[in-house]
Amino acid sequence: MLICNRSALKSIDFDKPWLCVEDKVDTYQHLAIMRDGAPQPLAARYVSERADIGWTTPNVIQEMFVINVSGAPRKPFDFFIDERHGRRPPTDAGSLGILDFRACCYADLRGHSLNSTMIFVPIAALSALADELCVPRIDQIDSLSDVNCVDPIMYHMAQILDAALARPEEANAYFLEHIFAAICLHIGHSYGRLQRPCQPDNGALPPRQARRIQEWLRQDIKDPPTLQELAASCGLSVSHFTRAFRESTGLPPHRWLLAARVKQAQDMLHRSTMPISHIALDCGFADQSHLTRVFSKHVGISPASWRRQKRT
Repeated sequence: MLICNRSALKSIDFDKPWLCVEDKVDTYQHLAIMRDGAPQPLAARYVSERADIGWTTPNVIQEMFVINVSGAPRKPFDFFIDERHGRRPPTDAGSLGILDFRACCYADLRGHSLNSTMIFVPIAALSALADELCVPRIDQIDSLSDVNCVDPIMYHMAQILDAALARPEEANAYFLEHIFAAICLHIGHSYGRLQRPCQPDNGALPPRQARRIQEWLRQDIKDPPTLQELAASCGLSVSHFTRAFRESTGLPPHRWLLAARVKQAQDMLHRSTMPISHIALDCGFADQSHLTRVFSKHVGISPASWRRQKRT
């Protein structure tokens, strides 16, 4: 289940921008995903063209790292971590800064505009990843505060998340979990000295288990179970389940689900006279325009055109 409303995030103190007061931000978007039955912050987008951010608000102390991906070049600025002063050098678009939210962080952005995508990585997620890989856990990540570290992979990940932030009602929760897992792995290996496993597990799901999972998804296609629920039913971690599902079906869960929704929409278009807007909702799409975009990409024509062809 995907959540993108501020009231759902109040319990974890992400209801308002932690960087600055709301009236100084032109674009402020949050994205959260359900984990262990509660909304957890995934990403946030902050944009302000006004060179008047001022002093940022100290963060709420959390057991997490925050990956700050800059969307534009930035001038040097002063920052403080638990009152210790630092100076951030000039940086380019795509540069990273990594904040440890276990410390109190704030910065002097007087005379600065803002263009950042922030990705929230709980320390528990990195620990779970290390346990799954059977390698030592990591507790620290390089802050990159004194270098202009441009990371093309994270810049691309941030752009993908920006698209989801712009249209959260159309975002695929399985896809977001997939992106988050890839981010944890990349950040852990590149900046946290996370060891690589000697021999990755590439096994598929047992055939009976694969059929059961696919049937479960088809039955609950409008409001499917979370990846955590699917993985738990197989006795696997989310990342292990995702790999095994792809090995079994040829597709990662998010793509399989989209294809299944398109297939169900085709069946309903062909066998019923139900309005396309109703079919879209019954198949788990946000609305008719969402169905039309996905359907056209998969089938090559719009749902209305496809229905007309089948009736001639």
